[in-house]
Amino acid sequence: MPGKSEAEVLDSLHCGLIPLAGATIVTSTGLKWNLNQDELKFGALISTSNAFASKEIVIETDKPLLWTMDIVT
Repeated sequence: MPGKSEAEVLDSLHCGLIPLAGATIVTSTGLKWNLNQDELKFGALISTSNAFASKEIVIETDKPLLWTMDIVT
C-alpha cells in the first residue's frame, strides 16, 4: 500500500522490496542498504537481497510494494 509502514522484525536475516505497479519511489530506514527516494523498477534497481540493520524498519513508498523476508526457525 502506498504510504508509510513500520514493522518490528524478530527472527529474520534477509528481506526484499519489489515494485508491483511500475516505477516506485522508496525511502527506508533500518536496512543494511537503505533507500533514499530511490526508484525501484524492473530492468533497473530492485531490492531483492537486502538485510536488516535494526529490528525496527520503516518503509515509505508512493506505490504498492511486495515485502519479502526469510524466516529463521
